[in-house]
Amino acid sequence: MTVIAEFEMGARRFFGCCVRCAGGCYRQLTMVLGWQTITERPYHKLPPTAPKRDARCIYAVCLAASIISIVILAYVTSYKINNGHFVRHFQLGGVQSAHSGNGTDESSMQIVGFVNKNGDHIRLDSIMGYSPKGVLELRWKKNGSDIKPVGPTVSGISLEGRARLNCVDVNKTSEILSMAPFNFLPNFKNPCWYEPMVRPDVYKTNHFKHFSKYCRNLFKDLTEEWRKKMEQDAQPRRLRCLPYFFIAGQPKCGSTDLYFKLMSHPDVVSPPMKESHWWAKNRFGWRLNFTSKVPINDYIDLYDKAALFMEHVNDPNTSEEQEGYHQLITGDASVSTLWFNDYWWQLPENCGFTEPKYTNAHYIRYLIPKAKIIIILRDPTERLYSDYLYFQKHRKSPDDFHREVLMAISSHERCVNKTTIRSCINNRTIANTARVRLRIGMYYVYLQEWLRVFPRHQLHIVRLEDYADEPMDILKGIFKFLTLRALTSDEEESIFRKPMVANARRSKDKDLGVMREDTREILNNFYMPFNQKLSILLHDPKYLWTPS
Repeated sequence: MTVIAEFEMGARRFFGCCVRCAGGCYRQLTMVLGWQTITERPYHKLPPTAPKRDARCIYAVCLAASIISIVILAYVTSYKINNGHFVRHFQLGGVQSAHSGNGTDESSMQIVGFVNKNGDHIRLDSIMGYSPKGVLELRWKKNGSDIKPVGPTVSGISLEGRARLNCVDVNKTSEILSMAPFNFLPNFKNPCWYEPMVRPDVYKTNHFKHFSKYCRNLFKDLTEEWRKKMEQDAQPRRLRCLPYFFIAGQPKCGSTDLYFKLMSHPDVVSPPMKESHWWAKNRFGWRLNFTSKVPINDYIDLYDKAALFMEHVNDPNTSEEQEGYHQLITGDASVSTLWFNDYWWQLPENCGFTEPKYTNAHYIRYLIPKAKIIIILRDPTERLYSDYLYFQKHRKSPDDFHREVLMAISSHERCVNKTTIRSCINNRTIANTARVRLRIGMYYVYLQEWLRVFPRHQLHIVRLEDYADEPMDILKGIFKFLTLRALTSDEEESIFRKPMVANARRSKDKDLGVMREDTREILNNFYMPFNQKLSILLHDPKYLWTPS
């Protein structure tokens, strides 16, 4: 990543942080002044009697105060770093050499995080390396390029050359792989098991309640349910469940409508949130700014309400003499699961590798061997433009999209010339060099990975183009894949008469029009080799996405 690109990205984040802080300050002050209340009006609207000039002045004061506060915080943090109050962990690339002088590629160093002098973890930063090979602990000096190695394990090692991590003393097993496999109950179609319950407030330390209001309310209701259960039962227990299926990918390919249509089936129980992003991001602490990791028990807690419902619904076709069979299932529709493995290097079993040995697919297969994986894809060129319009908030235009595409392709090609494509697509630095998520459209690389882990019959792959043309046929195919019962005519009508649900374009984005033709040609040429391999892998020429 160039210094200019890094500065621009930092400036955008700084400005966004200031605006958000100012917005919060503004909302609180206007409520104090009596211009609006929580119950009467939404936060973002003022009553007609509110003096607009005063409102602008207050917002300006809030913005100025936010900027000053953040600048002071940044200065204090920088002062502590420069004066040796913190130690930075740098993970050096195993393919490149790391130099402190001019001409060094900045991405050969990977910032892992800060620790204080006592060894306490402060925070975790993003990936900054092409292919990490080892960890080197360095002290950041005030005069910039004078970075001196510290610690007994790195004495005599300079920034020039390669530094390898000695993985002998590293715990080789992460939380998931250290767990014994679950003994799933045979009378439940969904992967479930019972656990004894010793106290009702089992969600006291659950991290999901910190960033989901719905989860907070859900856990509060369930706590009351468990309190009643403990009063009534001599040996209280609760049913615990994991997802039966995953809508694993990809973003901007119609997964939202597919999810809601699928949840409309009477035998499918909806989870509290469509996308928990636990497997790809949140187990590493993504939503908590990497201040704390989210254990798997917190993830399983999300399915407690669904489990409670499954427990009380039996298959009506089961005879009274037999133990009731519970046919309901639930799922996870986090579309980052298929492709996002950027934090692979934090897992101890991946220590010392230049690319991930274990990915999301391996961990899901380990815990849920019979998991059903649903993947919906789309023409990668069209997907990228839709993704750009939806996720980018500012400075959008077909010309800007063209420049970002060129930058992303150039960065990717430089990377694959030095290392493997798996190393490049799982590298956050390469992904962040441009404002387009080019790697998501390299479907073949991800599917090849998953098909090495899961048997083909556990993956069901569809195209958005087919789903848009024949939604009923595609959904019936998915219902059959999940071994769900056939719908009655009334149930079919109630599901398919619903309008298509999608994260539609903003009205101002529609005015931007379509992408430039030369951009389309560049992207088609870039994705063509991946589409050709995907077509061969799936034995289906439709995945070439050639114009008819």
